[in-house]
Amino acid sequence: MTTIAAQVKIIRRLLQDEPLTDVLAASIAASSTTTMTVTDVTKFAVGQWWEFDDDTGDKVLITAVNTSTSVCTIRRSYRGSTGAAHSNAAVLAKQPRFEYDTVSQAINTVLDSDLDGENIYDLIEHQVTSSATTDYYNAPATACEWFLDVYQKTASMLSPRRGHLWFSPLPTNADTALYANGKYFVIQGNYGVAGTDIYYVTCRHPLAIGTLTSGQERIVQFLACAYLLEWTEPKRLAGPNNQGDTTVKPGDANRTAAYWRSLAEEQMSKEQQRLKNLFPPQRRFVRQ
Repeated sequence: MTTIAAQVKIIRRLLQDEPLTDVLAASIAASSTTTMTVTDVTKFAVGQWWEFDDDTGDKVLITAVNTSTSVCTIRRSYRGSTGAAHSNAAVLAKQPRFEYDTVSQAINTVLDSDLDGENIYDLIEHQVTSSATTDYYNAPATACEWFLDVYQKTASMLSPRRGHLWFSPLPTNADTALYANGKYFVIQGNYGVAGTDIYYVTCRHPLAIGTLTSGQERIVQFLACAYLLEWTEPKRLAGPNNQGDTTVKPGDANRTAAYWRSLAEEQMSKEQQRLKNLFPPQRRFVRQ
């Protein structure tokens, strides 16, 4: 199981974001603390901003430097961050090219928008107890987006059966007062005793950071790299009069982003095939 923080570090390494670093010589408290003692004060200057590399995304602006005491006066909660406490020897990075919050946003963009649209998802198994009075069932979980398969295996069966069952693959939105998870599915037919025997459901869920396989992590990393590079291009094109980055030619970031997207597409193709092998397409007869 991975985390946003772990993926931020990997993506920064892939993009070779290697800023100058230093470490605290003493711990600091939360946002009320306005000074910090550093190990190598010669690295610090007024007007610089530094980000703590401890997965908090906390950034500080240097407003004064005392070279004799190695103490920097700082403005907390800089660049929209939230001030946090930091332990002794916490690492600081000088103005990283890709800030923690920006990398996190790229990761969440991939999770929220890209993976499901490319038919890359999480396969989850549910058990739904059949009813003797209704064919309408509360979605087993709020994350249920698609019923891929419904089958039964009662005590008298040697293998699962599904041929006489019909179900609605897509959920219908519903009031939570009626269906607790806000959506319902229809399942008709029963090989056992209605109200007693169980439907086994294979369900499609959107992926979350904690449910990614190693192959899916690669997709997130490659697409996040592409987004981060593409997001820098508008500033670069704006030119030096608007703080534009003139260190590389306009359009170079987009060309590099295309490379990362090509790697992502190759990995997505493999992942789509893996999911197809786990759950091959089935011919179903739908009632009209």
